Amino acid sequence: MSSGAKASVIAICGLLSVHVLPQSWVTARRLIALVAVWSLLWLPWISLSMPVAASSLPAAHLPEFNASTKVAALLVLIWSVGILFRFCRLVAESRLLFQIASSGASCGDRMRIVEGLTTPCTWGVLRPCILMPVAAINWSSAQWQAVVSHEQQHIRQHDGWHRIVAALIRSLFWWNPLVHSLCRRLEIESELCCDEAATATSSRRAYGEMLLQLATRTSLETVPAWAAVGGVRERIERIIAPSNCGRVAGWARALLVAGVLAMGFVAGCCIDGERKQVAGADLRQEAAVRLGAEAFPLH
Repeated sequence: MSSGAKASVIAICGLLSVHVLPQSWVTARRLIALVAVWSLLWLPWISLSMPVAASSLPAAHLPEFNASTKVAALLVLIWSVGILFRFCRLVAESRLLFQIASSGASCGDRMRIVEGLTTPCTWGVLRPCILMPVAAINWSSAQWQAVVSHEQQHIRQHDGWHRIVAALIRSLFWWNPLVHSLCRRLEIESELCCDEAATATSSRRAYGEMLLQLATRTSLETVPAWAAVGGVRERIERIIAPSNCGRVAGWARALLVAGVLAMGFVAGCCIDGERKQVAGADLRQEAAVRLGAEAFPLH
């Protein structure tokens, strides 16, 4: 289960790094969270173990090693069942949104008005499309432009791919709350980047009020978990009262983040080194016992 421990280390480093960076560095914060999430696809499965000298272990340790193997097999079975359940849920949610998107009416280039939605969202990976609720017909031109700018930023950021990857990672590490927190943080930081693009064409206060209205009307039954609107309170606070950080303090925090990520990478890769050393010592001990035994004992 060392891959789970590595995933926890990566998630902790990613979350700490995002929170250390200044809030005004929305692009950098999103990039750190994005790198951490994508690292969970491959980093937990590699190691940087170093050779060590053989250590002598008593033969009585061997039965304990066999018992622990059975426990590990049971945990892997439970892990696999959880992955299958989460994956089936993801497929069902994606199918529901596909049916909703297919029933919409086109209202422009790669834009559709869909019944059953209470908040705008972006659907698709290869050819993403902006889905607007029926209530958007009554919006003012400023509100429409702000929402479109927000969703177009999602398309430019390729958030369709990132959300699918985050959903698969959450299915893989369904039992790990740190991984879920990291994926949630990526979703919020992505929304904050899109909010910055939207406020470039609209009043920050007006956009914050519209965001609050949309959030109060959002139905979680019509929005899948990997496409849900997240961190509404934090987003509204950042929109209405953005915080700034000095340049020197900002770069000092960036250097601290670089150090945290470097130490997290090394620790995550080497976390199973001791386990491999113990397993290797067990095998050497068993080999020594077998080689020293008599081929044809008298009794």
